[in-house]
Amino acid sequence: MMGKFDSEWEFNSCKSEMESYQNDVDSYVRCLSRESSSVIDEYNEAVERFNCYARGSSFC
Repeated sequence: MMGKFDSEWEFNSCKSEMESYQNDVDSYVRCLSRESSSVIDEYNEAVERFNCYARGSSFC
């Protein structure tokens, strides 16, 4: 079913571009997720060090 497309080639070309765009968006979202996890890990480590120092330990 081609709908409003003038030709099968136009439909396939647009579909291919949309699939490529979807792949790019998926990659970007995965990247954001990895970055977010990394930042959260860094924050948690900083909190642990702070708490260690706050308890008076000199080996944190």
